[in-house]
Amino acid sequence: MHVEMFSLCEQAWVTTSKLNVSGVFDEIETDMVPFRHSGLTAVARVRFEPVEYGEKEYRVEFIDEDGNNVTPPQAGTISRNCWANNRSDTANIVVQYSGLQFPGYGSYELIFLVNDRVEAITPLEVRKTASETSFFDF
Repeated sequence: MHVEMFSLCEQAWVTTSKLNVSGVFDEIETDMVPFRHSGLTAVARVRFEPVEYGEKEYRVEFIDEDGNNVTPPQAGTISRNCWANNRSDTANIVVQYSGLQFPGYGSYELIFLVNDRVEAITPLEVRKTASETSFFDF
């Protein structure tokens, strides 16, 4: 198994076997915390080899820098039968979050696990919006 992509983005959707991803990001700037994000999406594309057929349990966790869950973990099942055609096969996973609240500035991580094993991690930084400096401030 190989995780080809694991990211945060504005939106993602699957049409037939195509994974469509828009607005990949790894930082959020905000003037104040706690901050509620209107909507973001975790997306993963996983490739399986023929010997990896069958069902796999996956979980996506969103944690803060202390290891606390920002939101309850999202879980599901991947079922692949690539043994029959003797070639690799892919699974596209899209997890949407709406109204997710970030309690403070700092580092967050999105963790992708398959059968309770960490397969990918993507970071997210929530930062204070940088104040703009005027030309006359120099």
